[in-house]
Amino acid sequence: MIAATSVKIDDVVAHLLESDILELGSDPNALIAAKNLIFAVIGWQTMLYQADMHSCPPDQLAIQNEMGAHTGQAHMCLKQSHSACGRKLHEFLLGYGLLLPPRNFDGLGSLEEKKAFAEYKSVAPASFNAYILSSIGDVTIEWVDSLSCHMEFDSYLNKLFLFRYPSFCLANIPSESKHSPKSAIYACAASWESTGQWATTGDITQMLQETILSYRLLFGQHKASRKLFQNLKPFENIPEGGRDLFLKQLCGKKCYPTDSNGLERESYDLPRDFPILRSRLVALLCHLSAKKPRTWKELWEDKRDSASWLTFWAVAVIGGLGLILALLQTILQIVQVTQH
Repeated sequence: MIAATSVKIDDVVAHLLESDILELGSDPNALIAAKNLIFAVIGWQTMLYQADMHSCPPDQLAIQNEMGAHTGQAHMCLKQSHSACGRKLHEFLLGYGLLLPPRNFDGLGSLEEKKAFAEYKSVAPASFNAYILSSIGDVTIEWVDSLSCHMEFDSYLNKLFLFRYPSFCLANIPSESKHSPKSAIYACAASWESTGQWATTGDITQMLQETILSYRLLFGQHKASRKLFQNLKPFENIPEGGRDLFLKQLCGKKCYPTDSNGLERESYDLPRDFPILRSRLVALLCHLSAKKPRTWKELWEDKRDSASWLTFWAVAVIGGLGLILALLQTILQIVQVTQH
């Protein structure tokens, strides 16, 4: 499937029937089955969702629930009627949620979330990474098969959902040539005229690049986070042939050639470097800001506020040296008294 503009599931089914690729025969349920098939194929080719054929009546189209009780922006609704197949593909997919968000979108947040969205402007791998999220933020990671769920955060269970197939993003970033074909995920884009709550073709490219860069931010650019990744099992119970080796390169290697996803930085500007994932990163930053280190080791590793970190350890070192000197002075005085 090559990206086309304003495609509809009904149009795809009609084209396949006209081309004699599909035949309905006399079965009254054949048309519904054909739409279900196209719906599933779109999910496979775009990796935005996984079709669920067994949880609802045949006249409904459902996606699999990959995030449990969490209903983030991506999966606000898991089912919709077959009547929606007559809508443009981006309008149809919006019925499930914000599977492809536009740049710097915060329209679905509360007033507090919008305030935080405006306040947080940057993020640095030294102070925001998987290790700090895990050790200080008590965040656990769950790996998912749908790109739309990447970086969704369940604040109730402290669970971060990460897409386990980044090579899909790399393979679907188009070349710089204006005439290069685009993959199926671009057929899900909204037109420039209808921008607002859905990604355009340019936004989709940005999202694919950001997704790759997000693994570097969380893991690759921080030593302890790279070590943490070695203990994770993103492909547990998945056959060897279904594992993405690119994920290990992104998350487990200190150096990675970044020609395809922009330059790595010591500090990222959220509106510029992560305009698509910005709201999801802000949710994690808000969660982390409410957490405090509980051990001396965590205090040493927590560099979220470098000024406070330097002040604390300067006071601790100077105070510690002062106590040691006072103790030595006391011991010397005792020795002098005993000698006399």
